[in-house]
Amino acid sequence: MRKIYLFTFMMLLLVHLKGQAQQITLHVERAGTLHGMINASRLPYITDLKLTGELNGTDISFIRTLVKKNLRFLDLSEARIVEGGAIYYSNYRTSNDIIGSYMFYNPDYSPISPCAISKINLPNSVTGIEEGAFKSCTRLTDINIPNSVTSIGPETFKSCTSLTDINIPNSVTSIGERAFSGCTSLTDINIPNSVTSIEWATFYSCTSLTDINIPNSVTSIGGGAFSGCTSLTDINIPNSVTSIERGAFSGCTSLTDINIPNSVTSIGERAFSGCTSLTDINIPDAVKSIEPETFSGCTRLTDINIPNSVTSIGYEAFYNCTRLTDINIPNSVTSIERSTFYSCTGLTSINIPGSVTTIGSNAFYDCTSLTDINIPNSVTSIGEQAFYNCDNLKSVYMNASTPPFIGSQAFHNISKDLTIYIPRGSYTAYWLSYWGNYNLVEYDPTDIQGVTTSAHNGVEKYFSIDGRPLPGPCKGVNIIQDTDGKTRKAWIP
Repeated sequence: MRKIYLFTFMMLLLVHLKGQAQQITLHVERAGTLHGMINASRLPYITDLKLTGELNGTDISFIRTLVKKNLRFLDLSEARIVEGGAIYYSNYRTSNDIIGSYMFYNPDYSPISPCAISKINLPNSVTGIEEGAFKSCTRLTDINIPNSVTSIGPETFKSCTSLTDINIPNSVTSIGERAFSGCTSLTDINIPNSVTSIEWATFYSCTSLTDINIPNSVTSIGGGAFSGCTSLTDINIPNSVTSIERGAFSGCTSLTDINIPNSVTSIGERAFSGCTSLTDINIPDAVKSIEPETFSGCTRLTDINIPNSVTSIGYEAFYNCTRLTDINIPNSVTSIERSTFYSCTGLTSINIPGSVTTIGSNAFYDCTSLTDINIPNSVTSIGEQAFYNCDNLKSVYMNASTPPFIGSQAFHNISKDLTIYIPRGSYTAYWLSYWGNYNLVEYDPTDIQGVTTSAHNGVEKYFSIDGRPLPGPCKGVNIIQDTDGKTRKAWIP
């Protein structure tokens, strides 16, 4: 019975309070006097407030107390922010026509003390919005930014988790770092043509963002700019962009398609790491390096073109790209770094060019579909566990008479059928250089040049690995000359 009475009392109280909800319009004749214009008993019931006149730090400090109560709509369109008055938060004071740093910041963003504000119309005279101005206003759904604004500062709307859309006027030329970071309800946004760069973590973890337009004015996409945007499915990068910085699209798990224009000259480390829906990507000819972890964890990536401009491929660049079946490394690359193709379990073929001098540790670790590999005579070092757990690897063809350095367990946990073919006359040198743990067989390296694993147009001739003509396909590695004159290497079971 007591519960029924208590429930009835609470409902009556809510009706009473609702009945007292107030919409107020006030003109502040003199800055700093707003607090004396409203009776203290009315403060908890003010839900909509429109202000005109001039507002300084003292007024803003008072407005912050209303925001902590029931103030949901604040219309400042006909008001003006002026310097002077008290500190409104921490050590911050007002400046003319500026929404200052942390002006409406809600440091107590827990459910116990939420920020009530849901809609704000900014003064038509405002020219800039500074750092953290609306940070953690978790109930803010709508904000009007006037055409007078030229800059949006760092973390301006960070963690505004209810903000669904926002219009950024063409007057804005800069958007600061983490400006919309953690805006988990933001679904789309239009970046005006006046903006030249998307800064670090600008849209980090905007998990509902499905669509974004990057204008032709943008020249760089900053580190982590779209990292964790798990609903983003595709994005068009304009020809104006020259750099995609580290982690720019990392963790965009729904991203299936992305076009990188030829204008891009650099792609930072982890730029597409964890893009688990990305199936293919084209790297522009101007790019000189694939940085560490650039495509790590892209588990659906099946095709990638590496241009001849690339001179280095960083560590773990293709780590855990489980559907990548083949890859061509250009002649410009000099080393395969550690764990570059670690756990590429679908990799069946790879061409290591004669420019490569080192194969790093764990480079092909757990590449369980790799059956044979040709290591050119340029390679002087193979790191530890480089081919560890490549359990289908049957043939390794060494072309150097001088044995490369070999790290511990480079070819361990592999089929007992593994044979390492070494140049004729080099058996003793290999056996004495820690290669003796493996089954070594001497052979005469073929002088057939340009052997690839590309598609073919019909078989013309078969050759053994040492270049001897064969009457037909033979078990093991065959050199095949196709009808178009091209040669390729193939494993015949």
